[in-house]
Amino acid sequence: MNSIKDLNDKIWYRLLKVLYALALLIVLGGTVLICWSDASYVPFNPALLPGVTPANVGFVPDPSLGPAPAAVPSPPANFPFRFLSEAVPAILIELFLFEASRRLFYYIVLGSWRPKKHAGGAK
Repeated sequence: MNSIKDLNDKIWYRLLKVLYALALLIVLGGTVLICWSDASYVPFNPALLPGVTPANVGFVPDPSLGPAPAAVPSPPANFPFRFLSEAVPAILIELFLFEASRRLFYYIVLGSWRPKKHAGGAK
């Protein structure tokens, strides 16, 4: 084998491409979900619900943390910036690692970091 065209004739290579694409989608999707949930996190205080007292729910505030807030905090005002500042670097690193693993595979199988698409060398 000396080109990607030769690899495309192999069933195991086509299956590997499908697994690679699925792994990439799962990893990127997981990263977006994790960054989204982290950036939109608002602490929950059950003592602030109407009709609920700390004794009703077994919630005893730690006095060393100070007084409880007067109202449930709203989502952070900087949510879009915080989400992007966490998600974009993580996604870029993941894309770099996936591309590096693809290039390493081609180097191991075909002996080149950027293999030819056709055996003749023409595109």
